[in-house]
Parts: sequence; structure tokens; C-alpha cells
Amino acid sequence: RYIASRLTADMETKLNFLTTKVKFGQQKRYQDWFQRDYLSTPESQSLISDFIRYICCIIHPSNEILSSDVVQRWAIVGWLLTKCQSNVAACNAKLALFYDWFFYNPDHESIMCIEPGILIMSYSVNTHPNITATLIDFLVRMIPAFG
Repeated sequence: RYIASRLTADMETKLNFLTTKVKFGQQKRYQDWFQRDYLSTPESQSLISDFIRYICCIIHPSNEILSSDVVQRWAIVGWLLTKCQSNVAACNAKLALFYDWFFYNPDHESIMCIEPGILIMSYSVNTHPNITATLIDFLVRMIPAFG
């Protein structure tokens, strides 16, 4: 529950709504709404990493939702990464995304915690290669710290 501690109940509700009810391709309106409510000030940049950790660690959709046309977690995390306005916020957001990669234990943790990072890179490699490149660059630079 510490992961969710900086998020309000309203933030959690809206993130859950985005990942369970909004159809893929129709999310722009809801992303604008979320950005207006929670990402409109410079101080809100520190929340991006909290949103990403919440999505990766708390929101684990059912197989029914995963196979539906609902916007997937990786797409929301990818969108959140594009909202980082400083290098510090971007670094914290990437660390929030990949934290479980560095300490993953398949006996105790769910694959759902590392899945968004894999899928962002997989789905972005052709359409948004800069996102995939920056994520791979981040991982390579972090190897000495966590390797």
C-alpha cells in the first residue's frame, strides 16, 4: 500500500477508469482530462513516477481486459513518459517503470510488474523509435548501478 500512498483516491479511480473502461484510440480526451487535473503544474511532475509505479504494481488487468479493445497499461505509461518536462522527472519516471526489472524474482512477483516496459518498447520501436531508444539507453546506463 505504500506505492499508492501519494495518490489520492480520485487519482486511483481515474487511473483505474483509464485502464478498464476507455477504448484504445479514444483515450486522448481522457488523457487531456487527467493532465488538466493532475499534471498542469511544474510541481506535479514528481507525481508521474508515482502514477507509473501505481500502474505497474497495482493495476493488473484480467485476461478479459487484456484481450479487449481497452487502452492498455503500456500505452498510458508511454503517454505519461511523454509528459515529463525535465530530465529529473524523466529519469524518475523511467526508474519507476524499470525498478522491478532490476529486482525481479519470478518466485515472488508477477510478470505484470515488468510487462509495461517490455510492451512500450515492443510497440514503439516502429512508430516512436525515440521512445524505445531512450528506454534502452536508460537501461544500459543503469546496469552498473544495479548489475
